[in-house]
Amino acid sequence: MKNSKIQLTTMLLILLSLFIPVHAAPLIPKNTPSIQELIEKAAPGDTILIEPGTYYEDNILINKPLYLKGAGYNNTIIIATTSTEVVIKITSNNVRIEGLTIMNGQAGIMIKNARNVMIRRNKIIRNKEGIYLWNSHNNKIIGNILFQNNYSSICLWYSNFNLIFNNILNGTDTTNSTGISYGIDIWSGNNNQIIANTMINNRRDIYVSIAKNNTFYRNNIMTPTFRVFIDRSECSWNYTEEGNFWQGYSSTCLLYTS
Repeated sequence: MKNSKIQLTTMLLILLSLFIPVHAAPLIPKNTPSIQELIEKAAPGDTILIEPGTYYEDNILINKPLYLKGAGYNNTIIIATTSTEVVIKITSNNVRIEGLTIMNGQAGIMIKNARNVMIRRNKIIRNKEGIYLWNSHNNKIIGNILFQNNYSSICLWYSNFNLIFNNILNGTDTTNSTGISYGIDIWSGNNNQIIANTMINNRRDIYVSIAKNNTFYRNNIMTPTFRVFIDRSECSWNYTEEGNFWQGYSSTCLLYTS
C-alpha cells in the first residue's frame, strides 16, 4: 500500500510538472513603464504574462524567442500612441503571441524575416494592416479576430508555407457597407494554406498576385460580388474534395487576370 501511494504521488508530480513552464517572467504590474522593458529583460524562451489593463505603447520589438501572453483579448489591450508605427514587430524565430487586443497602429503585428511564429486568439482592430508577414515562412495565424483594418486583415508578402486557420476577417466600415480592406492579401507568396476562415464585408475577401500553390478550403467567403481577385497566380480551391462556402455565389465572385 505504501509503495502504491509513493507511485501515485510520483505520477501526480510528473503530471503537474507538464503544466509548469520552463521559464516564466513575472506578471506585468499595471504600473510597469513598458512592455518593451519586460521583453528586454527576459531571457530567450521566457513567458511574459501581461495583467489585465490598457497599455499605450507601440514599437514593441520582439527579437528573441518569447511567449507574450495576455489575460484574454477582452482584458489586455495595447493601443498605439501613433497610427504611423507598428504596434508589435517580430524579428525572431519561435515567438508566440496570445490573448491580446492590438489596435490603432500602422500594423497591429508585423512578422519580418521570421519563422515558426504563432499568433493565436488575439483581436487586431483598426490598424492600417492587421497582421503583416514580410519574407516570413512556416508561421501559424490561428483563431484571431481582425476587424476594420484599413488595408488588409492578413497580408503575406514574399512569405511561404504559412498556415492561416480559423480567423475572422471583417473589413466592415460603419460608414461604408462594402468594406474598406482586403481579407487575405498574398503577394509573391507560395504554398500557403488558408483554411476555415470567415471573410466578410471586405473590399476583396481574397487578393492573390504573382503567387503559386496557395490552397484555400473550408473558408466562408461572405462578401457580395467581386470578392476574390487572382492576378497571374495559381490557386487551389479544394483539398481532398473539401471546398469553400461562397454565400450567394455568382460569376462575379471570382475574377482572374493573366
